[in-house]
Amino acid sequence: MRVKPRCGIEGEAESVGKQTCSDKIFDNCILLTKPELAKTLSVSVSFIDKLMSEESLPRVKLGRAVRFEGNRVLEWLTQRGYRK
Repeated sequence: MRVKPRCGIEGEAESVGKQTCSDKIFDNCILLTKPELAKTLSVSVSFIDKLMSEESLPRVKLGRAVRFEGNRVLEWLTQRGYRK
């Protein structure tokens, strides 16, 4: 059964005990846009903006575009006491 998880990455339906969609994002070092990161973490885009401005959320600048490495963001959040 093909499903489209909340994070927007299409794949096979996953059963309990397997990696979740967000685990795959964080393990594969996928570059995410701000809305994609917010959706993956189940937070608002304004919360991502707050983390960027107040707490220097790690990001990659590609010209004027800003992208986020999932694994670096997860590590950064874990260090600050946020839970997955």
